[in-house]
Amino acid sequence: MTPPPQSRLPGARRLALLLLVAASGPLLLPVAAYVAGGRLIGPYAGARGLASYLESIYGAALAGGPLALAVVLGPVLVVLAWSLRRRLLQRLAGPESD
Repeated sequence: MTPPPQSRLPGARRLALLLLVAASGPLLLPVAAYVAGGRLIGPYAGARGLASYLESIYGAALAGGPLALAVVLGPVLVVLAWSLRRRLLQRLAGPESD
């Protein structure tokens, strides 16, 4: 006998997960990119290091720079694309028959 499929996340957990993903783009990814870039390429040329890097990323994102927007909005866009894919596949599969 197969177990029933797991239900979707409850509302509060789903909201907390969405907030975590939404915060990871503007808060964690630029810092991770700074650290990885410093190790792979070398120190950032800005006078204030991480602060200069964050200023350039956020400034470019506010100006509509596509690469900066990809860094800042990347996690949300991945979750959105995954959710849309899941819904599309469910719709194409139609109702399950026993």
